[in-house]
Amino acid sequence: MSTARYNPAAALLPCDKVLVAGGSCAGGLNTAELWDPATGAWSDLPPMAYERYFACCCCLLYTSD
Repeated sequence: MSTARYNPAAALLPCDKVLVAGGSCAGGLNTAELWDPATGAWSDLPPMAYERYFACCCCLLYTSD
């Protein structure tokens, strides 16, 4: 991870990547990162509009059934 985080929100995505967002590091963070276990690499995502810490994150799946 390029940013140290305490209490971020995280979710395992259907594509097997992990989304980590927000948290705190001497103040709230509005940054998010994506981890790809296939490459073992983190990539930065666009910043969120607001800082988030102690947030929750989940992945919603859509089915046409």
